[in-house]
Amino acid sequence: MQTNIDSLFNKGLILASNKAYDAASQCFEQILHYNPNCMEAILNAGLMHYYAGRYDFAEQFIKVGISKSKGSADAFYYLGLIYQAKNMNDDAISAYQKTLTFDSNYIEAWYNLGVLLFNQERYTQAIECFKNVISIDSHFEDAYLNLGESYSRLEKFSQAIQCFKRLLSINTANTDALYNMGVAYNGLRQYDKAIKAYNTVLSIDPGHVKSHYNKSFIILALGDFINGFKEYEWRLKKRSTYKSASDKPRWQGKPLPTKTLLVYAEQGFGDCIQFIRFMPTIQQRVKDIVLECQEPLFRLFSALDSVDTIIKRGDELPSHDFQASLLSMGSLLDITFNQLPGKVPYLNTEEFLLRKELSDLINTDNNMYKVGLVWGGTGSTTRKTDMGRSLSLDACKVLLDIKTIQWFSFQKGARARELERPTGKQLIDLGQHCLDFADTAMAAKQMDLIITVDTAMAHLAGSLGLNVWTLLSYDADWRWMKDIDYNPWYPSMRVFRQKIPGDWRFVIDTVKHELSVTTID
Repeated sequence: MQTNIDSLFNKGLILASNKAYDAASQCFEQILHYNPNCMEAILNAGLMHYYAGRYDFAEQFIKVGISKSKGSADAFYYLGLIYQAKNMNDDAISAYQKTLTFDSNYIEAWYNLGVLLFNQERYTQAIECFKNVISIDSHFEDAYLNLGESYSRLEKFSQAIQCFKRLLSINTANTDALYNMGVAYNGLRQYDKAIKAYNTVLSIDPGHVKSHYNKSFIILALGDFINGFKEYEWRLKKRSTYKSASDKPRWQGKPLPTKTLLVYAEQGFGDCIQFIRFMPTIQQRVKDIVLECQEPLFRLFSALDSVDTIIKRGDELPSHDFQASLLSMGSLLDITFNQLPGKVPYLNTEEFLLRKELSDLINTDNNMYKVGLVWGGTGSTTRKTDMGRSLSLDACKVLLDIKTIQWFSFQKGARARELERPTGKQLIDLGQHCLDFADTAMAAKQMDLIITVDTAMAHLAGSLGLNVWTLLSYDADWRWMKDIDYNPWYPSMRVFRQKIPGDWRFVIDTVKHELSVTTID
């Protein structure tokens, strides 16, 4: 009988090595007919089901093995793999932690545990895991990469760079290390070194999209719009970039006096408001313009004289000859820092009326200075996707205490829930009554001042020529430039920047001082 078991076991291993997982699992399961307590057969049968994508069957086998043997490092590691494949990440973390109680040098368990913790934004704990991996195997490249990325997420960029350099000492051509080193240098505002890192990536892989794209941000932020916008075009190769449903050729910026051009809004609302200023320039080069935009912008952009036809995203496309992304106009029109086309204001709101519910809220009995406030983005509240641009309403409370100001909230999205905390008459909520950007524009025009973080409101107020103060994080987006307190896109805007990453207190204190001067004047 033992001969049959050994033969089946060896056959199963050979089939597994050839990725014949179904046949391999059958061999291991046959062994269990001879010996139901054969732990190696139980675990291997479960592992084969895992490789074949039958996770429920795999889980059943591994749990049987654990119940028969009180577990082992391999058993709990395999269970962790199964839970991870089923997106049961908390259970996977527990399984990997259990693995390490049996074998503290189980390197794969340390690594997988680190990845899961990283994905849960538990970066400090992830760092310890990746350090343990490296202590076991000092040449584990992905551990250095993930360790560096963990440090970067904590804005410990110098430590991150050391990790990437150590990885590059092992593999000089590791483009992931070079790219992430560029990101870290950018975080330290060492822009020449960041560009050098991205260029090194591109010397190895000329089509590395993220290096081109990130490089464009630095070049644009430093004011070189000609070269920056050329690199910015690499975003069109990203799968996440919105593409029009049009199958027409892309416009190259040349005059086409007999042709119709589809211009589609590609990115966020603020991006579209910023770039819509180029429409009159485009109009001079083509016969007609069809503009496709998101529904919240539809009514606002419908008032543009330079647009012949406007449709909402998802509507059937009218007849046209060429297409272009609105965000490509910087490159197609050869835009420079010192010669931005279009006069501000460039959005026309004359045909819109302030809706009664907004008017009633804004026209209070007092004659106080009216300030509109936006303290956060409308999307995710996680730092990774918010990019540190938002603060909290609590952080703004010191401003709300200024007695000479009547505050109005234009906040939208998840952060508007912060208004559920009592603010009394200090802060009147307009955001919930602004149904689209035309409403927001009309309400914003009733303010003496708009104060906002990096959101669509900054672009809207700037495009309308309103008095607007924009509060920026330490490493703000490219369109706010570097180390200046004005913005070339919006002449009526003042900029207030963090001096230290994450330090909004300095910004708020500065704004409070400036408000006291403004309202006294």
